[in-house]
Amino acid sequence: SGKGDQILIQVTKIVSSNIRVADDLYRLGGEEFVVVALGASREAASNLAEQLRSSVENTELLSDRPVTISLGVAEIKRGESPEDWLHRADAALYEAKRTGRNRVCLAD
Repeated sequence: SGKGDQILIQVTKIVSSNIRVADDLYRLGGEEFVVVALGASREAASNLAEQLRSSVENTELLSDRPVTISLGVAEIKRGESPEDWLHRADAALYEAKRTGRNRVCLAD
């Protein structure tokens, strides 16, 4: 829908304005995005995710209902493939959605 596209554009702007210049933002699918925060510790990435979650929640994107995002955070492990890292991040995202949405979950 047009409204859905507008929300995605606005959320993308919020995320882009909150991440570091060195960070990269990628769109994986319809409503899934990945932020790659090179050199960020697990704690720093978790703090960034919470900042993004809060910024979206506190921006009135729709007049009639709140818009929120769920986030999964995973730190790449030594020797881990990018696919495995993304899989862990996706599992953490699924957990955030499953346990109530509008929250950040950290991968093991």
